[in-house]
Amino acid sequence: MGGPGGRWSIARAAVLVTGLTAASTVLGFLRDVVVAAVFGASAELDAWLVAQGVLNVVLGLLAWAMARSVTPVTSRKAARSVRPTLSRASATTSGPGCATAAGMCWRYAETAAIQSSPAPKTTS
Repeated sequence: MGGPGGRWSIARAAVLVTGLTAASTVLGFLRDVVVAAVFGASAELDAWLVAQGVLNVVLGLLAWAMARSVTPVTSRKAARSVRPTLSRASATTSGPGCATAAGMCWRYAETAAIQSSPAPKTTS
């Protein structure tokens, strides 16, 4: 990246990230419009949105924890070698971490769906 073209490649990368972020925002808005048009306001949709919120929180915490644990190891490895490789710490934590997050989200989604569903009607 050094040399005269380095500055332009950073500018291109910044434009690319900005464009992809804008596209993601527009697509997210369109997703919300379609979900609202198809499902309307219902207890099932509320339960699904709560489960998605829990999923986002869990994945955010997992990403933060992995970044905190993997970055120092990878940085040291990159400083020692010319070509950095995937560290053993990231390889051993990513699989179980993702599996745990998926299991927690599945459990919370099931609980939210059960709690938000109406009580069964009984006939007497």
